[in-house]
Amino acid sequence: SNFGLTTGGIEAIMHEYVSSIVDGATHQVDVANYTQLALHQIHRSGGSELFWHDMLTSCGAGLFNSDTASIKAVKDFFVTSFSILASLVKVASGKVRKLSNSIEPVPRDVASKLLSVELIHHFLNQWGRSLKSVDAQISRAQKKANQSKSNGIND
Repeated sequence: SNFGLTTGGIEAIMHEYVSSIVDGATHQVDVANYTQLALHQIHRSGGSELFWHDMLTSCGAGLFNSDTASIKAVKDFFVTSFSILASLVKVASGKVRKLSNSIEPVPRDVASKLLSVELIHHFLNQWGRSLKSVDAQISRAQKKANQSKSNGIND
């Protein structure tokens, strides 16, 4: 007995099974490639503009281009969060040179690290404010909708 499966049904099941394996393998290769690019950019010295561009448009967009991030706002949140964390890793792992014949760090290196952290802090504050504003707008809209519904029921 073939459990009610036709040849076409078995072919469809096998096609779906093989396709899911190939898609999964392709996704793993893509994740590895984007991760390798991110690590390369983290360890590369300088080039902060290129770093942010790659984190937002290449690595982040590629890593979070799956069905789990099909809502644009969710995908943007993931990409931005990934980019910020990658930037923190870059800033934290970068070397600070020493002045020749001294234990003092090169002031420009220290200032650059501090500025990077300050800019990320400022960005997070601004982002948090905008999210709170959007959340407040949604809450007001939901309250208004609920009031309209309750007024419509009582009429």
